[in-house]
Amino acid sequence: MRTTGMRAVILLLISASASAALAGVSEGGSSNFDYFYLVRQWPATFCNDHTCTHSPPNRFKFTIHGMWPQRTDGTWPEYCDPGNPFSVAKILDLLPSMIRTWPSWSGENRAFWSHEWTRHGTCAERLVGGERGFFKAVLGLHKQLRIEDALAAAGIGPSGEKAYEGRVLQRALKDGLGTYHHIFCDAKGNLAEVWSCVGLDLRPFDCGAQRDAPALRGPSALPPQNNACGLRVKIPPLDRRYARRGARAWAGVALAALVLAVAAVALARRRAAGGGGAGGDELRRPLAGAA
Repeated sequence: MRTTGMRAVILLLISASASAALAGVSEGGSSNFDYFYLVRQWPATFCNDHTCTHSPPNRFKFTIHGMWPQRTDGTWPEYCDPGNPFSVAKILDLLPSMIRTWPSWSGENRAFWSHEWTRHGTCAERLVGGERGFFKAVLGLHKQLRIEDALAAAGIGPSGEKAYEGRVLQRALKDGLGTYHHIFCDAKGNLAEVWSCVGLDLRPFDCGAQRDAPALRGPSALPPQNNACGLRVKIPPLDRRYARRGARAWAGVALAALVLAVAAVALARRRAAGGGGAGGDELRRPLAGAA
């Protein structure tokens, strides 16, 4: 009887472990992962495929989607610390940069950032030094790995007519950024996202070739999604309906970012003088809008 009971317990534990592995979930702020995917998106593809409530600027600039902990076996941790919710008060000094480089195009910025922190950032909080450290690290890597600069240096840019071989895009990214990256397309073959592999030391490294070669330092598992990039990939320009609105909207964003920067400095001075500070409710209406 005791043997039967022990077997049942063991089977239950094995089943629970397998379920957790399949779901990719770790709890308690675990740093049990091997590397990150730094994911950036091309706003024109996103907004041409979705109804964007906020208009991207009509310029060649990728924006941040997130930075996601990954394991080499293809699983990933998520929602690691439910007791540590997102607090905008912790990142006030980063807000001007986040509004420009990490906007949500189809919702509120605050909800988007909260999701990225709760689902992904909490799993790296011990590694990067909490919420502010997470967002600061992502912003720094985004600034370091300028996708559009690497592509532009190879004569690659948005076009309504021209398409590029996937290997040409990969080579341009390798030459310009120093590492190989994953590229992903929508169902129409338009470039949607670029995924960069980043080590636990926050240094970029080569992602494995997407179908037929191992990572040079890794391995990195392929992202768990279908990739519709064909032999030739388009980088579409921004749809005119968004381009017209975007020029006006982003003038306001630039002004708002300046106001937030001044407010952050004033808040820091108040805190230094012992005056306390706001809890973040004053920013409940973000300025751009989520992928």
